[in-house]
Amino acid sequence: MIAGLVYDPLRHHWCLFFVDVKNQSFSFLDSLGAENDNIYFEKWKKFVHPLQNDGVSCGVFVCMFFESLLNVDVRDNELKIKEKCPYRFRKKI
Repeated sequence: MIAGLVYDPLRHHWCLFFVDVKNQSFSFLDSLGAENDNIYFEKWKKFVHPLQNDGVSCGVFVCMFFESLLNVDVRDNELKIKEKCPYRFRKKI
């Protein structure tokens, strides 16, 4: 797996992009819920994940997403996020 942070300067927002080399797919996880309906990529993998409800927790959500990706079966479409509350997760990091 190859992962990287993506910063959107227009929205002042962090997201996570990752490539699953083994299963030949890639994903873009956005805690604000931007859709990944890119018709140019047939290997685009969508995950069900929680969304943030404030304007300041995107970095925490990126960390939560990344931790979940380390433990997920990528054939599954749902991230198993252990800590659902970004405020408690913020204390952890």
